[in-house]
Amino acid sequence: MDPVTHAIIGASVAKITGNALQISDPATVSIVVGAIVPDIDIILQQKGDLVYLKNHRGATHSLVGTIIQALVISAAVCMVYGTSQFFTMFLWALLGCWSHVGFDLFNSLGAKLLWPFSEVKVSIGMNLSFDPVFMGLLIGYVFAPANITNYFIGGFLIYFAHRAFARIFASNDLQKEFGDRYDKITLLPSLKNPFKWHFVLEDKNCA
Repeated sequence: MDPVTHAIIGASVAKITGNALQISDPATVSIVVGAIVPDIDIILQQKGDLVYLKNHRGATHSLVGTIIQALVISAAVCMVYGTSQFFTMFLWALLGCWSHVGFDLFNSLGAKLLWPFSEVKVSIGMNLSFDPVFMGLLIGYVFAPANITNYFIGGFLIYFAHRAFARIFASNDLQKEFGDRYDKITLLPSLKNPFKWHFVLEDKNCA
């Protein structure tokens, strides 16, 4: 997902946990910064696109990496805001980092959640990297008056459930059609249409 989407996710997490959506609130700042920081690995693009794509969503998106990032964020927030609540800020920052990684797991690229113990990228492959419906509902929740925010929460849950069930049904249909002829079927959300799916068929006997 793009940094703007992650920032909106962070703001949504801050709001739903009862923190004020103000830059003067260190808890909110910890969450939102935490929700953006894992994509700091974009600096690897300086070494070329191949290096970036190979390492993106690796160390910075792992459980170990998010803990380290949360420690750095909380230390910086405590220095800037003059608060001694380091552990509290650490927990808020960690929540922000985990919101980032959690939502990245839902798209096809996934993340190396267990790095450095495993290089495998965990992916649920359910959502687009940029989903306009998903983004619209989050923006609505963040900026809507308090009396209608529940509608956006409901819409978000319904849309998320729709994506989950649509993936299950599409996967079942593909298994029925191709399951006896191919060794692996990978289902991918369409990049242009949140209501369509693409798939890849793999046959280990084909070189």
